[in-house]
Amino acid sequence: MFVVVSGVLDNLDGAVAVLTGRTTRWGFVLDSLCDRISDAAYAGALALAGGSWPLAVTGAALAWLHEYARARAAVAGMPEIGVVTVSERPTRVIVTAMFLLGAGLYPASAHAWALAGTAAWVTLGVVGLVQLLVVVRRRLRA
Repeated sequence: MFVVVSGVLDNLDGAVAVLTGRTTRWGFVLDSLCDRISDAAYAGALALAGGSWPLAVTGAALAWLHEYARARAAVAGMPEIGVVTVSERPTRVIVTAMFLLGAGLYPASAHAWALAGTAAWVTLGVVGLVQLLVVVRRRLRA
């Protein structure tokens, strides 16, 4: 439930800021930092539910690397987002919520649900990072 509520609140605060014209550069930085902390918390929740700690750490690191690569690409001159990948933040929130829900609804197989969730994080992270880097390379070479 925490994952769903935090995901909704994260989207809601950004939408309210944009609609009211109260966006700031500091708010942008703070929102990004909070997103990285919650990514780590989501991966940790899957591990605590019975998933693999090494996979959870790897998945969180890939999520952070994905966002870091996007930020560095912007600094290097890529003005737009670049590409929407399979590993965007909303996907990570949904995947985490789904697998934790499965672990909660089926306690006898909670370990399998949580393990599949951490494996999904890693799989999506690798695919998403490759998608992003291919587009960044093309756009920065142009």
